[in-house]
Amino acid sequence: MTSDQGKTLVLGDSVVWGGYVPNRQTLTHYLNQLAGGYRFANLGVVGAHPLALAGLIEYYGGAVRNRDVILYLNLSWLSSREADLQTDKETRFSHPRLVPQFTPWIRCYTEPVSGRLGAVVERNVPALSWARHLGSTYFDNLGLQEWSMQNPYAAVFRRAAPDVTRIEDDPHPDAQPWSARDRKERSVPWVDADTSRQWLAFRRLTALLRARGNRLLVVIGPLNEHMMDGQSLVKYRRIHERVRAWLEANGVPFYTPSLLASDLYADLSHPLDEGYQLIAREIAERWAIRRARLPMSAPD
Repeated sequence: MTSDQGKTLVLGDSVVWGGYVPNRQTLTHYLNQLAGGYRFANLGVVGAHPLALAGLIEYYGGAVRNRDVILYLNLSWLSSREADLQTDKETRFSHPRLVPQFTPWIRCYTEPVSGRLGAVVERNVPALSWARHLGSTYFDNLGLQEWSMQNPYAAVFRRAAPDVTRIEDDPHPDAQPWSARDRKERSVPWVDADTSRQWLAFRRLTALLRARGNRLLVVIGPLNEHMMDGQSLVKYRRIHERVRAWLEANGVPFYTPSLLASDLYADLSHPLDEGYQLIAREIAERWAIRRARLPMSAPD
């Protein structure tokens, strides 16, 4: 985070990270290209649904303070009860240790109480978080003792972290328009925004970011409306309007880029290369106008 001082942070999930494109075709790449330099930092995290992203910023994102922040809202996290973590049946989801462990009680998260307590303790003891990071980075998600038992002849202190700086030059192997696979419209079982856990978490996240003095712009990502059948589209637009109304009522600056052409989507929420370019152009224009005329200051 220190190396990104002075940069505008772009927070979000795999849409920000660039799920179907290489590094040179992500949203932040095109924002930097338009800005003529490294002005925007990619803080996208794969699988960072709002419940997890709120936990990440609350417990581990203390450095995100008094910064310029673009927060990307991917409404596909409201596309089903499973995505919204509302089901009673056990559901595998990303970053479970970042979600609320006790309140609200997430029934599809079947971690025992002891594990939930461990997650809470870890948030407040930096050494435990660092140990978990070392385990996931250097020791194949195992503890040092377990890794050593499974690799008795390996040199522990010669373990090398994976090369996370390597730039992938080839796009995702599935980087093709969704319509190339199946043009059939789909029924999307949206949840109601008023009862959505993910939307409630996103609202909490915006409040947290603004309370820390960040100058915030929420970007409501344009989902692939071409992929939805008629009834699903009506429900989605109702959610979209509900979200816009809340942001406006609470004085949260926001912007919704234009709907992309069908062939510029890889799936329900991820754009392809040209789609990212178009979204970046609109965000850059909006960001410049907002900064020049209506500074995005936090509330008093």
